[in-house]
Amino acid sequence: MRPGLARAWRATLFEADGIAVPIAPDPRLPATWRARGEAVAVLLARLGTRDACFTGAWNPFSRRRPRGWNARMLVRLRGAARRHAVLDGMGRACRPRPWGEEHLLIAASPARCATLARRFRQDSIVALSRRGPARLVVLR
Repeated sequence: MRPGLARAWRATLFEADGIAVPIAPDPRLPATWRARGEAVAVLLARLGTRDACFTGAWNPFSRRRPRGWNARMLVRLRGAARRHAVLDGMGRACRPRPWGEEHLLIAASPARCATLARRFRQDSIVALSRRGPARLVVLR
């Protein structure tokens, strides 16, 4: 992964159902991250799963596409994930430039989400589990 792209992923907060999840938590704020981890565990328990992933269909291979095209691809991803519980999500960053992408939080194993993400030509997914921090899974 290109260094600039890796920096952008680390600067992004992934949000679903009112919970914001960073990829690389700040170790200087352990109480904040512990509380956020507990909130993620509660969200996953409510979805009835141990694992979930933020998976997108916008901007394949990190190349910008028109908003309408991105919206159609996200609808297709939702259809492909119809057997799993799905929440609408968003990835937002303020560095190096402000931007945002819509994602889906899919209640499935990282392997299943990676399969879906590859079908929609995504570079990476963000995997959540009841234990441990969110992690970036690079697909190519």
